[in-house]
Amino acid sequence: SNTFTIINGIINATYNDKASSFFMLPSPALMFDEIKKIMPSIKTVRVVDTHESSVDDDLISKAVVTAKTIDMLLDVSISQSQGEYLQQLVGSMQDSNDNSLAVWLPVNIDRRVVLPEILKNSWNYRIPILSYNLAHVRRGALLALYPDNKKMGKRIGDVAQEILDKETNTLPKVSYLQDIKRAVNVQTGKRLGIRFSADDLEQFDLVFPPRNIN
Repeated sequence: SNTFTIINGIINATYNDKASSFFMLPSPALMFDEIKKIMPSIKTVRVVDTHESSVDDDLISKAVVTAKTIDMLLDVSISQSQGEYLQQLVGSMQDSNDNSLAVWLPVNIDRRVVLPEILKNSWNYRIPILSYNLAHVRRGALLALYPDNKKMGKRIGDVAQEILDKETNTLPKVSYLQDIKRAVNVQTGKRLGIRFSADDLEQFDLVFPPRNIN
């Protein structure tokens, strides 16, 4: 039998008794475009690849190519453990002193130990944190891009139908979305020296901390 389940932008499909997963993530070009709008001084985006997910590997490969086309650098290194991951990212933050560095976190970073430590150091060293995980902005990252669920649902339906029509046994590994939503943390922005006007904030779908609307 053929089944398709959707959880947080991930399609898990079984077709002809063969299972496959398909991740839908915002295009890296959109992330670079957004951070350049907010902080034009950013020239380098730091990423540490843990090789825990082939999806992360695909994303980073695409982002490296994309960054070169807009005269930015995606600075990538590899870590083998959480301790090494923290050491590399915190070291980069400590060494940066010209407001040109941003740090991009993987979606599934450890939330109990690694994320709090990264956010603490980003606050101390005034380094913006970027993510595809909305929860990271709620906790102090500057910017997150996340799927527009309504438009993503249509895209997922199109992909599922394509799979059935072609009678293929596998899904593509990753699809990069153009229809996305944006979230920003204005408290973090203030710490970074960013002053968002009311018009600026209207460009975001979610703003943290939540604004009081009378």
